[in-house]
Amino acid sequence: QKTCDDMLLSFTQQQRQAPPPSQGTMDAQQVKKAQQQIRALETQKLAQDEEMRSLAMEKEQLNNALDAERKRNKKLAMDLEFIKETNETRRISRSKRQAST
Repeated sequence: QKTCDDMLLSFTQQQRQAPPPSQGTMDAQQVKKAQQQIRALETQKLAQDEEMRSLAMEKEQLNNALDAERKRNKKLAMDLEFIKETNETRRISRSKRQAST
């Protein structure tokens, strides 16, 4: 599948090439049609470029959200480990107190 850029490049290259001697020059109607095609392709390219910019911004936002979530998960894992260690220390202290009584 050709992209809009490919089609625009191909079309403009065709326009720059000299026509074969048997073809002659383009009449005014052909020139007008070619110009309309170029404008249509340029408009399509601008729309695709805008969509790509929008997708890039959305990707950046999602990456930032993912980084924030990773940091949050890391902190939660550290908090959980601290709680486990604290509970283990308390359990050991309770066992020692019960053993001494």
